[in-house]
Amino acid sequence: MIIYYLIVFILIITSVIIILTNHHIIFKNSRIGFIIRSKTFKYIIKRLLFSLFTLFLVITAVFFLIRIMPKEYFYTHLELNDNNHNVLLDDNIFKQLLDFYYNILPFPKKVCTSSHLEDGVMTCSTYEYKIINLGYSITYIKNVSVWSIIKEKCGTSFFIGSISYILQCLIGYSLGVFIARKENKFLDKAINYSYLALTSLPSVIYFYAILLFFMSFSNLPVSFDIDNPLTYIVPLFSITLSSSLVIAYWVKKYLLIEADSDYVKFAMSKGLDEKTIFYKHILRNALTPLIRTIPTSLVLCFSGFYLLEATFNIPGAGYTLVNAINLQDVYLVQGLIIFFSFLSILAYFIGDLITFFLDKRVNLGKERDYERE
Repeated sequence: MIIYYLIVFILIITSVIIILTNHHIIFKNSRIGFIIRSKTFKYIIKRLLFSLFTLFLVITAVFFLIRIMPKEYFYTHLELNDNNHNVLLDDNIFKQLLDFYYNILPFPKKVCTSSHLEDGVMTCSTYEYKIINLGYSITYIKNVSVWSIIKEKCGTSFFIGSISYILQCLIGYSLGVFIARKENKFLDKAINYSYLALTSLPSVIYFYAILLFFMSFSNLPVSFDIDNPLTYIVPLFSITLSSSLVIAYWVKKYLLIEADSDYVKFAMSKGLDEKTIFYKHILRNALTPLIRTIPTSLVLCFSGFYLLEATFNIPGAGYTLVNAINLQDVYLVQGLIIFFSFLSILAYFIGDLITFFLDKRVNLGKERDYERE
């Protein structure tokens, strides 16, 4: 609790400093003051506030979308679990919404963890302090905190996804650079045709084709078991193979676009070495838009790949969301959607900042005025 209040105190002090600096009350002629008053810094703050506002709209939309579903869906299992009555069950929709905001906002709150019926009135038996209260699962894992389920399932998805993403980057970027240097050779044409086939083929068919291939021609286990490392091989191979080819295709495409730019022709006319031009100028500029996608790729690692998890029976976040929908576990559904939305908004915000700091041609504000001092 002390750490939380310390963070809140630091945020308040930081906000006050920014306001006072913008009004030229403090840091009038210092470098810090000039940066805070810069258009770039103001844009970043506005982008952050816009992201928070977007998250607020998403949370509100999830609240109402859950409640406009058919009544038999929403209320089927609610009476089976009393731990959630302070989260969703109230006659007044506006009070429900305020309670929903209260439970979502990240600050310490007293939450009812179990309740009983006393004189016809539902009364809490035990309480627990929580930072965020997403309620308790109704049917998926009854009476278990939604947040604990999210942490467990996202942990599994992130473990598989992060290993796969590292392999994708190592193979995809290296292969993309290689085929860009060997344009129109056999490997280049093979990757082009493979990319077209993968984008045309439905993912479910691709995953089941991989599954059937290993079941027919290999002794490797295809059903995932978190305690058996051998069961990681097939799902990792399937997702890494397809994603690496896609990355290689786009790396090559961006490299060839940059290679045809005027600044490259000018550098060649000045007599610069071809390798120097390629690795110092073309490669750096070509990889910038691809590096921007790293945050969103990490979000996919957290949220999981539903078809991959369903095919190989991986208990990840994507598979859990679909199961929660089928089991009518509304608290787990809305908790997962809100968590995935938060990660997506955060990823796009970080992606904008990465683009700004890596690509000098991009200007988030109207000018990089703090660099002109």
